Amino acid sequence: MKRKTFIKSLRKHLSFLDKKALEEEILYYINKIDKSKKADEEVIKSFGPMEEIVKDVCKRRKIDSPSLSKKEFFIVKF
Repeated sequence: MKRKTFIKSLRKHLSFLDKKALEEEILYYINKIDKSKKADEEVIKSFGPMEEIVKDVCKRRKIDSPSLSKKEFFIVKF
């Protein structure tokens, strides 16, 4: 997945966060991509599926994870 596509998808899937928290999370992942010596696509792939990213964000922020529909999982996985 390309960087721009990943950020757009991340923004969509974390839209349940308030604006400040959303921007902090986006920056968190941008910084992880930027600091890696690997290609963007490789780093993004290492984050795992979007479902796991959302769960990790919720765990880090100590909030309940929203349920994602099967349709959203299909879009994220393919």
